[in-house]
Amino acid sequence: MSEQTAERRTFWRHTLPGWDAGFYALLALSAASMLFGGHSEAARALAAGLLALLLAAYLLLARPGARRGDQRRTRSYLAVLVVVVSVCTAINSLGSILLFLGFAQIWYFSNGLRSGTVGSVLLTAGVALANAWRVRPQGIEIAQLTGQYLVGFGFSVALGFWLTRLAEQNEILAGLIEEIEQTRAASAAAQHEAGVLAERERVAQQVHDTLAQGFTSIVLLAQTGRAQLIAGDAARGAATAEELEHVARAHLAESRALVAAFGSPTLDDGGLTGALDRLLGRFRAETGIDVVVDPPPSPVSRDTEVVLLRAVQEALVAARSDGPTHLRLDAEGTLTV
Repeated sequence: MSEQTAERRTFWRHTLPGWDAGFYALLALSAASMLFGGHSEAARALAAGLLALLLAAYLLLARPGARRGDQRRTRSYLAVLVVVVSVCTAINSLGSILLFLGFAQIWYFSNGLRSGTVGSVLLTAGVALANAWRVRPQGIEIAQLTGQYLVGFGFSVALGFWLTRLAEQNEILAGLIEEIEQTRAASAAAQHEAGVLAERERVAQQVHDTLAQGFTSIVLLAQTGRAQLIAGDAARGAATAEELEHVARAHLAESRALVAAFGSPTLDDGGLTGALDRLLGRFRAETGIDVVVDPPPSPVSRDTEVVLLRAVQEALVAARSDGPTHLRLDAEGTLTV
């Protein structure tokens, strides 16, 4: 993994609290071992300064770098880590405790196998040279020291492969989760669109059936009334005309109910008052006829607003041919001239 990815930054943010606890614990253990041992005051003071430097670097470089995905900060911290661990080992044999912290953090803050391996080599070499400078090994001691640090390096590489594999698996898992979420969102959108289309088809069919049924009844009654009038049966013709009016009004009310159920986009901007102002303005500009509409004295429901708006539209059709020019709306959803 040569480049840092968003998934790696997510891995860092999720696991950083646990690594914080490990860092503080090992740092406290190292401080207790190095500052209260039998070394000189100068050595203890130098060790205290180095441990303080490591803590500051962790707080100012490592943690912000992991949270923000800033590779320069994490690399700068690892450089400080290698120097501090090496120098602590040079002045105090107990400084090698920090080697466990160093190997773990090198692999944790590295973004791939190559950078982790390079960091482990530098840390192993730095600690080995510092230890050699401190103890001055000779003969068999050199071979023992070399074997000791080769074992440490092998442990570091094994740990690094495990941490890198863990991070890669987290990245793969995060990618799969993202794909699942995208698929789920696309499926939900498709289902919503299919539901909208089905609802539109149902509404269109319902409106078609209602209007077609009503117009068919009206046409049949009109034909019957005309035949009765032609036959000279005025009484039956009048009765048919009355029934025709009743049927027409009933289907008109049903049509209004359908329209009310589906709403009116013109009411979204300013409600009924705003819709009436725009409607009357257009009507006045087209016909030159000034129609006055008194709105309801009290607020009405959205369904009632739709019914009143449709009624005014129908009244304006009649107003084009000497119809009413003053309309009054009431809160019960009726229109009076």
